[in-house]
Amino acid sequence: LKCDPTETPGFDPDREPLILDADLPSHTINQEVKKYQDSLTDQIVERFKDATISRSVLEEMSVGYNGRYIVYPYFQEDGNCYTARCVFPNRPEDFFWHGEQAVCTEQFQLYNIQDIARCENGALVICEGEDDLLTLKQLGLPGIAVPDSQIFESAEAERFAHIRTIFISTVNCMESEVRARALASRLGYK
Repeated sequence: LKCDPTETPGFDPDREPLILDADLPSHTINQEVKKYQDSLTDQIVERFKDATISRSVLEEMSVGYNGRYIVYPYFQEDGNCYTARCVFPNRPEDFFWHGEQAVCTEQFQLYNIQDIARCENGALVICEGEDDLLTLKQLGLPGIAVPDSQIFESAEAERFAHIRTIFISTVNCMESEVRARALASRLGYK
């Protein structure tokens, strides 16, 4: 993102950037996210190590712990965090959203959304589940995650217009596969 765009392969000087119509609140939870990061226990870090996810990846993705739930902060394109998804360890169905309720809608439920801009004219992985994305980040792959395959249905195809190759990774169930195929058909040939 800090490179001169004219030196980037595939740069189109006439292309207009996608501007989404989103009113983001003025209050962020950036400081709370830092506090949650500092609260990661050795037990939680060990849980991630068992899944081959290192502490450096947890720090890069700002994953934290609030004493009971693992906190996955959902930073938006402006670099601020307004909401975080708090998931009970080893029970993904036990979760809640923390932060601004106006930013908890499906439109904003893309974890690590800033990788979309970083992968312009390149490849991106879209995963179902934050832990799956952390595993891919450990391997050095760029990607985003959705908390549930239902978000595949509402994801705006325009966000991915300038990505050349998209890989979609889902959990092993028919419902997720159907939703991923629907997203793939909306995205077009990539």
